[in-house]
Amino acid sequence: MSTAAVEVACRAEDKVRLAAAIKPSRVIDYFRDFDRLRSGRVSSGQFQRCLSQHFAVNLTSEEFQALCDKYRAAKSQNVDYERFAHCVKGPQDTAPIEAMYPSKTTRHSVKERDLYSESVEVWEILNRCQNFFEQHAVNVKVAFQETGFDRHNRGYITDAQFRRAFPGPRNMISEEEIELLIARYRNPATKLVNYVEFHNDVQAMQEARRQPEEIIEPQEAQPLGLSKEAHLSDVLARIRDAVYHNRIRSTEFFVDYDRHNHGIVTDNQFICGLMLCCGKQAHLNRQDTQLLVEHFRQDAGRVNYRQFCHLLEHTYMIPDLDKKPTQVVYRPTDGELAKTFNTLTINEEQDVEELLSRLRSSVDSRQLMTYPLFKDFDWSGAYTRGITAPQFRRMLDYVSLQVSEPEFKLLCRKYRNERKGDINYTAFLQAVDSGYVAHVGGDRTVDLFPPKPPSTAHWSTRGTPYRSPAARSFEEIMARLKDHVLRNQVRVTEHFEDFDPKRSGTMTCEQFKRCLDSIGMRPLLVAEADVLCAAYADKSRTDRKCVLWKRFQHDIDEVFTRSDLLQNPTASVAPENQFIMPPEESLTVTRKPAGRRTQSATFAARDNHVEKRAEDKWISIAEEALVRMREQVSHRNLLPRPVFQDFDVHHLGHITARQFRQGLSALNLEFSEDEAHALELKYGDKLGIHFTPFVEEIDPPAKYVDKYRERLDTIKSLQELKASRKPMKPAVAAVLDKMRTKVIKDRVRTSEFMRDFDRFRTGRFTRNILAQTLDLCGFNLKPEEMAALQDYYADETDPSKVVYTQLCEDMEVVFTEPNLEKTPLKRVEQMELRDELAERRLEGDDNEVLDDALKVLAQQVVVRHLDLFPPFEDFDRLKIGYVTQAQFFRVMNQLGLAGCTAPTWWDLLLRRFRMDVGGRRDFNYLAFAHTLNQLADVIHGVH
Repeated sequence: MSTAAVEVACRAEDKVRLAAAIKPSRVIDYFRDFDRLRSGRVSSGQFQRCLSQHFAVNLTSEEFQALCDKYRAAKSQNVDYERFAHCVKGPQDTAPIEAMYPSKTTRHSVKERDLYSESVEVWEILNRCQNFFEQHAVNVKVAFQETGFDRHNRGYITDAQFRRAFPGPRNMISEEEIELLIARYRNPATKLVNYVEFHNDVQAMQEARRQPEEIIEPQEAQPLGLSKEAHLSDVLARIRDAVYHNRIRSTEFFVDYDRHNHGIVTDNQFICGLMLCCGKQAHLNRQDTQLLVEHFRQDAGRVNYRQFCHLLEHTYMIPDLDKKPTQVVYRPTDGELAKTFNTLTINEEQDVEELLSRLRSSVDSRQLMTYPLFKDFDWSGAYTRGITAPQFRRMLDYVSLQVSEPEFKLLCRKYRNERKGDINYTAFLQAVDSGYVAHVGGDRTVDLFPPKPPSTAHWSTRGTPYRSPAARSFEEIMARLKDHVLRNQVRVTEHFEDFDPKRSGTMTCEQFKRCLDSIGMRPLLVAEADVLCAAYADKSRTDRKCVLWKRFQHDIDEVFTRSDLLQNPTASVAPENQFIMPPEESLTVTRKPAGRRTQSATFAARDNHVEKRAEDKWISIAEEALVRMREQVSHRNLLPRPVFQDFDVHHLGHITARQFRQGLSALNLEFSEDEAHALELKYGDKLGIHFTPFVEEIDPPAKYVDKYRERLDTIKSLQELKASRKPMKPAVAAVLDKMRTKVIKDRVRTSEFMRDFDRFRTGRFTRNILAQTLDLCGFNLKPEEMAALQDYYADETDPSKVVYTQLCEDMEVVFTEPNLEKTPLKRVEQMELRDELAERRLEGDDNEVLDDALKVLAQQVVVRHLDLFPPFEDFDRLKIGYVTQAQFFRVMNQLGLAGCTAPTWWDLLLRRFRMDVGGRRDFNYLAFAHTLNQLADVIHGVH
C-alpha cells in the first residue's frame, strides 16, 4: 500500500475507534454475527454493513477501500475482521466478559465503588437527589431517555444535555453542584457523561436505605440462622398442618410411583409426589424438599415415602390408639391453624391503629361497600382472600382512601402473607369497614356454615311442627307420594331409570333415596326412606341391599292407569279423586317433648310455660336480626331475592337450611348461630325454609298503585280528541288528493321523511320543517296549498307547530285502513289514481275550437286508415307513453296531418295533452291517440 492509502486507513480507524469507545460491548462481537463458521473473515459487503449499522460511522468510499486493502486476507477477497478488531479495540475489549454484562451480584453499588470515600460534596448531592427521586417516584434512567438526547440508548450524553435533562430538584441543587456531578460521571475517553452510572448509584443508595426497613424476618420457615434439625422440624410442622387443614391423603400421591409396592421411590419421584401433595399448601421450596429427601433417604439411595406418609397420616393423632385407650389426643382449637397477622413493633402498631381509625371514619362517613370491589381481583386464586400489592394499591386509590407511600408499605407489612406475598384484604376490610365481618376472635376465621346445635325449641309462625319419624306408616307415606305425583303430574320413571343403566329393575338404597328426593316432594325423613327401602327390598340378593324400584314405580303409577289393561281390557280403573288426600296440616298433632309424661295439670302448665318462654326468646332474637338485616339491605341496595332463587331449582319457594345460610353469607348479612337458628324456626315448614316471606320482610316490595282506571280514562279522552277533528275545507281536500296521487304513483312513505326531524317522537314539529319535508317528498306544492295544509294540521296547544302524524295517517289511507287490527273483517280497497287529463278543461271558447280540431284529425285517420301508435312508439324508447313536443310535431308532419290543421290548433293540443314528466313538459301521445281513435270510430259508425 502507498503512504497516502495508509494515512487514509489510519484516519478511518480513528473514526471507528472513537465510535467503539462509546459502545458498551466488544468490537469483535458485531462481526461474529456474520461469521457463522468462525473463520475470522467476512465479505467486504458484510464488513461495510457492520460498520454502518452498529458503529454509525460514515466512511467515504476511499476510506472504506483503504480499510479493505489493509485488512484483506491473503489469497482471498474477504476482510480479516479479527485483526481489525484488535487494532481498533475499545475499552470493553480489555475487560473481562463479566464486566460487560453485570448481573445483580456484579452490578455497581455504593459499597463496591466505595462512594463514601469520595468527595463529601458529591455524597451530599447524591443523598439529596435520591431523597427527591424516592419521594416523587422518579426513575433517573427513564427521565434521561425520554428527553431524546440518547437516540441509540448508549448511556452517554453531552455535558449540556445533562444540564438540560437533569431531573433533580433545581431549588436544592445549584449549578456548581451539577458541574461536580458532570465531572464525577464524565468518561475521559469520550468526554461524555454516563447517566446510567449515575442512575445505578442512586438506585443502590435507595436499596441500601430501604434494606433494614423492608426486610422482615419471618416467624416461620426461616432456614437462615436455624440449625438443620430445627429447620426440619419447622418444615414437617408446616406440612402436617397443611395436610390436616386440607384433609389430604398423602399416600395416594406416591403409590403410582411404587409399582411393586415396596414403599420406596427415587429422589425425583419423592419430590414430584410431595409437590403435588402439599407443595402449594405448605409453601415448600427447593431447600425444604431437599432436606426432606436427605432425612428419609435409605442406604440404597431411595426415599422411604411410607415412613413420611405415616408421619403425616397421624397428624394430631396417636398411632395404635386402640391399644392405648387412656391416651389424650391433642386437637387444634378453632382458628389455631388459620392465617395470622404479622406482628410489628410497638410504635408501628400504634401507627397502624391510627391509620386504620382514620380510614374507618372515612368509610363510615361515605357509606362505602368495599368488599365487592376488592373481591373482583380475587378470581384467579379461587377466593383465597389475597390480592397482590399493586392491586391493593389500585383499589385504595379507586375508593379514594388517601394513603401515603410509607403508610401503604406499613399496611402491606401488616397484612402480607410472607409465604405467598399476597395481601390479606379481608382482614384489612374488617378493620376499616364496620359492615363487613371476615374474622371473629382475633385471627380466627368465621365458619360460614357451622353445625347446627341441638335444640329443644320447635317454634314456627308458618305452620305446624315436623312429625315424628314414627308417626308415619308405610300406607300413609305411599298415599302422600301418590297424591304428590297426581297433583304435579310427575313421571316417576324419568327420575329412576338413569340410575339403572342395565334396566335390571333394581338399585342401591342410597340411589333409591336420591331418586325419592328428586321427585320434588318435601324431603322425607331418614326413617320414612328406610321404611320404603325395607318394603321394596330385593330379597333375592344377599351381597348388598338393593331396592326393586320397578315395583315401586308400578304401585305409584296406579294413580294414572293400570299396566295390565291389554291383558284385562274389562278391568276397571280407579278414579283419580280416590288418591287425593286432604292437606297434611289437618292430620298433624302437636308433638310433646320426649321423655315427659303429663301426670297432673300442674306439670302440664309448667311445661307450657317453659315452651312459651323459649318461643318468646327465639321470637325476640329473630326480630332483632330482621331489623338489622333490613337496615343493611336498604343501606347497601342489595337484591336478596335472586340469591335465594338460585338455590330453588324447582321454583317451590323453599330451600334447605344450609342453602339459607349460604345465601345470607353471599349477601354479607351478619348473623350469629342463635340468629340463624331463630330465623330457621320462624320461616321453616315441612318443605324447608320458605324464603319468600323472609325476603319480603328484609326488602319490602314497593306499594302497588292501581292506575288501570286512570289509564283507561286517558286513552278514552285521547280517542275523543282524535275523533273530534275540525272539518276539512275543499282546498285542503284537493291538496290531499293531489298528494295521494303522488304517493300512489311513486310509493312515497311520508313518515320516513318526517320522522328524522322529530328525535323525541312527539309527533309535532314547526311549520317550516313541514314545508321542507314535503319538498323532499317531491310534492311541489304551491305556497297557498302549503299554507292551507299548515293551518289545517296546526297544533291546538301551539299554533306554531303542526301535527305531522295526522298528515301521515291521512296519506297512509291510500294503502290501508287505520286500526285494521280492531276490525279484521273489514275489506280494504286501494285508492284509484285520478285522471288529470280527463279532468283538464280549457278556458272560454278554446274547448270548442279544440273539439273541431280533433274531429278534423279523426276524419283524416278514418279516410287514410292511419295507425297512430307506431310512429310515436319509435321515439318512445322507454315505452312510457310520452314524447317531446318537437317529436310530436315531427310525427304529425310524417303522417301528413300538419297541413290540415290551423296554426292555433297546435297550442291548444299541447295545452290539452301536455304533462310534467321528470321536470320536463312532454306530450302524452297515448291519450291523444286514444282520443282520435274514439272519434274515428264514431265517424266511421256514422258513415
